[in-house]
This record gives sequence, structure tokens and C-alpha cells, in this order.
Amino acid sequence: MEEEADRLFTSSMHTLHVTCGDPIAVITWREIYIYLEKCVDACEHVADAVEGVVMKNS
Repeated sequence: MEEEADRLFTSSMHTLHVTCGDPIAVITWREIYIYLEKCVDACEHVADAVEGVVMKNS
């Protein structure tokens, strides 16, 4: 999941900077994409922690 999110982030950022002519929109969407990337990273950390607990208790 993390790798796919990274690819989507990179692709979305590229598309945003190439196609969007409004600097305010670029800044706004850039911040949204960065926030979503951080959310995916946090989910990955939670999944790793849950996996560790499951493995420890099995």
C-alpha cells in the first residue's frame, strides 16, 4: 500500500504542477497531497504495530 501511495503522490504532484496554472490552487492541492501522504504513512505504522502485536500473541 505504501509503495502505491508513493507512486500516486509523485504522479499527482507532477500532474498538478504541469497542468494547473493557478499558483494558489497549486499550493492548496500540494498541501492536501502532503497531508494525505502523511496519513498513509501513519496507517502503515499502525498496520506494522498491529502485525507485531498479532505475531507476539500468536
